Amino acid sequence: MTENPYAAPKTIAQPIAQDQTSDGLWREGDLLVMHKDARLRETCVKTGDIAATSVKRKFSWHPPWLSILIFGVLPIYLILSIFITQRANVSLPLSESAYSQRKSRLLKAWIAALLSIASIIGGFFMLVGEINDIAGIALLIGGFVGIIVCLVIGQIVARILKPVRITKTHVWFKGVHPNILDQCPTFDE
Repeated sequence: MTENPYAAPKTIAQPIAQDQTSDGLWREGDLLVMHKDARLRETCVKTGDIAATSVKRKFSWHPPWLSILIFGVLPIYLILSIFITQRANVSLPLSESAYSQRKSRLLKAWIAALLSIASIIGGFFMLVGEINDIAGIALLIGGFVGIIVCLVIGQIVARILKPVRITKTHVWFKGVHPNILDQCPTFDE
């Protein structure tokens, strides 16, 4: 009698085992090397304290040499970055103090951006209403500069860890608390 091709498998497939001594986490100098499927321990990546919450982040990285193309041939940069960029989704554990500090800084950046937008609107109405041309131009310029500054500061403040390299299987992070790195074995490629 032949076997039923529609029958459930008789053996259960086992997941690919990671190194059980590291849980998919290693260190390489001051960098944390993490398997893309690994989970970080319940320790804050910024303070080393017990984590109260976690923040899911999407990281992307491409080789630094690709950035040179931005200045000369932007279309080629955009096309190459689509194919070369590596991505990783990671849940980052944060302590209550690190999480509230991050939220507070992001809120301040948003408030500053809204004030910059208000400055642009006020400057526009001053110019249209011919109230004060010099003050209107100053408000417009100050508003646009403020928005650019807020974008840069917002990106810096929102970043919890910096990816230094991403491959198809691993992520290298900079900015991890030393206590977490001390618990990880050395990475061997």
